Amino acid sequence: MKQIDDRARLEKYIESSGIQAQFSVDLADMARLLQFSAGEFLIRRGDPSRYLYFLVEGKVKLIETGASGKRILYGYMRSSGALGEVASLWGRKPRLSVQAVEVCLCLAIDLELHREALFSDNRFLRYLCKLLAERVTQLDNNIASLMSCPIESRLAAFILENSEGCEFRISLTECAEFTSTSYRHLIRVMNALCDRGILRRSRQQFEILDREQLTALAESAYACRL
Repeated sequence: MKQIDDRARLEKYIESSGIQAQFSVDLADMARLLQFSAGEFLIRRGDPSRYLYFLVEGKVKLIETGASGKRILYGYMRSSGALGEVASLWGRKPRLSVQAVEVCLCLAIDLELHREALFSDNRFLRYLCKLLAERVTQLDNNIASLMSCPIESRLAAFILENSEGCEFRISLTECAEFTSTSYRHLIRVMNALCDRGILRRSRQQFEILDREQLTALAESAYACRL
């Protein structure tokens, strides 16, 4: 993590993200701009975060590690969302880890300095309540779909959500974790999609050949967002 000491750039991200509308105070006087490298953790499970983050550029993944050491991938988040808002704000241990997938920029509020100001900001607290309600609803929908949809549908939704153009490059190990299946079974399903002409394997990635068929498969699955 490194701090970017550039007031003009900080103000640019505050304006472009629209996050100032959720605060009564001037966010530029409270926040700092932090950069994280790919693979770096913004928040670690069980370790209270000093900062409340607002992701303004980049992509992160949300991970839970169970008592057995098994990782559960909850999803990915792109810019414009608050991270770790409940645990961080109340100084509690977070249940999920947040890790940068690519270079990320965050507006960060130092809670050791500004926690009481946030608790006194009714506009911010209303925003937080709405955000939490939306995330709980999304998680419920994702879990319900995860239990009822076939792996082929879950995988199709995941590929569509995480592809860049026609290319799908995400680790298949993470893909198996997120779609709640074994790596071996995932490979069988991916190969079946290739045999049907929907995907094509190309070195370390897959290419979408028939987006229409893939979209039809994904219709009954959850949208892989948090």
